[in-house]
Amino acid sequence: MGEVRVQSTAIRFEAKPAGHAYCADFYKSAFLWLCNCEAVGSDDAYVGWSITCFLTLKELIMPLALYGHPFSSYTQKVLIALYENGTPFEFRSLGPDTPQHAAEWLQRWPLRKFPLLLDGERSVVETSIIIEYLQLEHAGPLHLLPADARAALDVRFLDRFFDLHVMSPVQHAVGAALTGNAEKAQEGRAHAAEKLELAYAWIEGQLAGKTWAAGEHFTMADCAAAPSLFYADWTHPIAGSYPLLRAYRARLLARPSFARAVEEARPYRPLFPLGAPDRD
Repeated sequence: MGEVRVQSTAIRFEAKPAGHAYCADFYKSAFLWLCNCEAVGSDDAYVGWSITCFLTLKELIMPLALYGHPFSSYTQKVLIALYENGTPFEFRSLGPDTPQHAAEWLQRWPLRKFPLLLDGERSVVETSIIIEYLQLEHAGPLHLLPADARAALDVRFLDRFFDLHVMSPVQHAVGAALTGNAEKAQEGRAHAAEKLELAYAWIEGQLAGKTWAAGEHFTMADCAAAPSLFYADWTHPIAGSYPLLRAYRARLLARPSFARAVEEARPYRPLFPLGAPDRD
């Protein structure tokens, strides 16, 4: 069984005239069981719950499920989005110790790509789509896509940039190393270095006067940038000639949502085919 991850520690119960009282006792008991806590206040506070409260408890009892692996950059991208908003979900790690999760994942997405988000019976794939879906169906206090259409377009572009022009070269180098052929591994690393240098230079020029990728607000672009730059710097170190980019990567590492993902993935560092440095 997976781990249910919930960041919030309290739920506001709204007392209204009777209308959903028939389910109040059941959900009250279920909530207290899930949280292993004691009831606070009078029973009247639980009578006639609002629809909002009902749906919140439904999500706690039947949470979202995310199939992935903690060391996967694309899994981390979605984990950051979930952690930023404290969205309750069950993490179903894919690995040799959890064959049942792999069977469920492959049944739902035979293209063998993860992560995959499961919302009831609905499967959602592709990380950018998952993050946008979360904002549409499970919105939290932080909007990772701006409401303004043009600003959202800029965020989507940067999201694609980090996935395609930073993470893809890293994956190329990793794939070449996994062949076990020293010549191919060297060629793959050289190819990644060439592509990453181009990306680093471009990003450096875009970061002037910005805290985050798209400006002053943390967005989906930063969810993509964090794991991409994390592994890119392991593959081809970001030189001192890119001070803004180095500082941006450091801010991402200090962000609680990404710091949590990094710590959860720490036990798997020996698996990095290019060799994980003793830092970060």
